Amino acid sequence: MPFANFGDQILHYVIVFAENTWWFFLFLILFPLARSAWFAWRHAFFLKKSKWTYLEMKIPREILRSPRGMDQVFQSVHTLRNTPSDFQEKWWDGEHPRPFTFEMVSFGGEVHFYVRCYYRIRALLEGAFYSAYPDVELLEVDDYMNRLPKTPTDAKALGYKIWGTEMVLKKPSMYPIKTYLEYEAPDEAQQFDPISVALETLAKVKKDEFLGIQINAVPGDTEEWREEAMEDLEKLREPKILKSKDPTAFPLMVPKSPGQTDVIKAIEANLAKPVFDCKIRAFYMSPAAEFYDSFARRGFLGMFNQYAHSDMNSFGQNITMASATRMWYFPYILPSVRTKMREQRIMQNYRTRSGYIHTFIGKLISSHFFNWNFYSKGAQLNTEALATIFHPPMQMVLTGPHTPRVESRKMGAPAGLPIYGDEGDIKEFQ
Repeated sequence: MPFANFGDQILHYVIVFAENTWWFFLFLILFPLARSAWFAWRHAFFLKKSKWTYLEMKIPREILRSPRGMDQVFQSVHTLRNTPSDFQEKWWDGEHPRPFTFEMVSFGGEVHFYVRCYYRIRALLEGAFYSAYPDVELLEVDDYMNRLPKTPTDAKALGYKIWGTEMVLKKPSMYPIKTYLEYEAPDEAQQFDPISVALETLAKVKKDEFLGIQINAVPGDTEEWREEAMEDLEKLREPKILKSKDPTAFPLMVPKSPGQTDVIKAIEANLAKPVFDCKIRAFYMSPAAEFYDSFARRGFLGMFNQYAHSDMNSFGQNITMASATRMWYFPYILPSVRTKMREQRIMQNYRTRSGYIHTFIGKLISSHFFNWNFYSKGAQLNTEALATIFHPPMQMVLTGPHTPRVESRKMGAPAGLPIYGDEGDIKEFQ
């Protein structure tokens, strides 16, 4: 059949090509969605069948160790990272790294420290803690969230109002925050424990109020994190070249300033330690008559402002995950409905210790028309940064009577105690 013109001929070949290859392009579209849906299902199944244990940290009257001890603990915890080792574990079991949760909570001004972990590695976690803090006790307890209402509707029925939010890093994670190393000083009178601000805020919570800080930490792929940061780091290392308008003149190399050199050194030190993929949340609940979300919001932001580096990194509130919204926030309609959905989201995430959802379909099916689950970003923190935010308070922090403490110091048997011998030998030794 002759074609009227060249355009008709091209259109004919395009139609024939589409008729014979449509199935291939449909496969390219549907296979990633099917793969995402499969992993969303298996990952959810893997976490659902995981059994968790909740441990409360009982703090002794005196802790002489700095947050360096907690840095050591987190480095040990990172080695407990689980990954799929074969096809079955990845595709059928849905195995992926399990999270650890580190929490500081206040019930009416009484501060508690909690840790949640997979029950089979409890002994390994305790070993990591006791090696660094031999006087700290880890006692198994029930989930404290069982003492609180399960949903915002239940809280409202009991006369409570809630608020919550998440924190994110303002710059790429290769830029470090201010850590405990910068608070250390040879003179004890000049030392400062960065956790003191958090404890003071938690201690100011009124009776019948609740304020919790939750750090959901998943041991991350440190090598992958470093490789992703290397391209940007190399750009910072490159010297700046000034080219002259005179073609006969040599280019001028501008040396880096001391500040720029310090930033590069800080980034290299930051990348040298294991990394955790973290979700940092705050949750506040108060009787409606006394509810004042500015107390929790400003107090929570104040805790994290002290870790800010003006020329490196700092924390900021993830507004898209905060429980309250306004008419002037996108999509600019039905702010009361969107606030209700956000409150349900933040309370559910806090209660379940929700971590990263790795699949597109997983985020999609857990979304609501007025609250899409695509905005929780998280923050990648190394062990040094994580230990700065969460660690047993040092003796310089005046937390009593706000923090329940172990009244006596644990000590081993005295040196020289005879293992064998009769009663007369024991009396002689005494």
